[in-house]
Amino acid sequence: MTKTIFLQKDTILEDNTKSSLNIILSPTYYWIREFELPITSIKEVKKVVPNLFEEYFDIEFYKFFVQKIEDGKYLCFAYKEEEILMALKSANIDNKKVSNIYFAQNELQYFFNKDEVSLLEIRENYYIYQENIFVNIPLSLAYNMESKTIDLDKLEFSKFKISINKSSKYIDRTSSYILSSLILVFALLVFIKSFDISNTASNYEIKIEDLKKEYNLPSSMIQTKSILKQYNKIEKRYIKNRDAFAYFINFKTHSQGTLKSCEFKNGLFTIKYIKANMQNIKKYISKKYKINNIYNKNNILTVEVKI
Repeated sequence: MTKTIFLQKDTILEDNTKSSLNIILSPTYYWIREFELPITSIKEVKKVVPNLFEEYFDIEFYKFFVQKIEDGKYLCFAYKEEEILMALKSANIDNKKVSNIYFAQNELQYFFNKDEVSLLEIRENYYIYQENIFVNIPLSLAYNMESKTIDLDKLEFSKFKISINKSSKYIDRTSSYILSSLILVFALLVFIKSFDISNTASNYEIKIEDLKKEYNLPSSMIQTKSILKQYNKIEKRYIKNRDAFAYFINFKTHSQGTLKSCEFKNGLFTIKYIKANMQNIKKYISKKYKINNIYNKNNILTVEVKI
């Protein structure tokens, strides 16, 4: 059998029941707001709800629950898990026996809708629905109103429930000493390792400076990177020229003749062929390079290519 407990500030569970418990949270333990949002997914609403509540109170340590009322309209709850755990402890409730936790907002509507109740009394506390929100009212406002008590164990609960971390956030003194000792030892090991790494790094810096002096290297990384950049450009240019030489030499797959010479000066290749067909050579070289000039003189075909 499951027993139902309405959790408010004065709640104390006197009998040490062995039953599992359903907990209904009074409005004291949560904030509630209704928001109209152009969002269709509850998952997406949960991402923006903290920012919406931030306008009303400091949201640090709060968790949030969202339920859809209709398209674009959501009922949103904000609660502190630790505050609920402390309230259960104060009420002499073993949180390991707690099956489910519900909001009074959702669960007590039944008595208002079905029995036409306008005022509920729960252990000398009075509650009403005001603008569809379940609220606690002071005795002075409830004085002239007819109230009704209820049997919570007859409730049929909604699907809207929350779960909390039931493990204790506190540790005993012996465990705290052991944990502190482990942390201290770990911190000492980290310090020793950091000191060792620092010394090793210093030794490397000394070795690097010695190598710079020995090989006459630049003193700064900026100068070193600049030199490397220049050498990279030279390497790329060399590879480009080498590939061009190879291409001009391997002409025999497209034309007969003999390579007389291949010179490179000021970015200009001058290639001379003997007894080569001008059209074939022109077609071959044009596939990969732009020809600046090509002419045939004394049976020597000269091709000029700018790289």
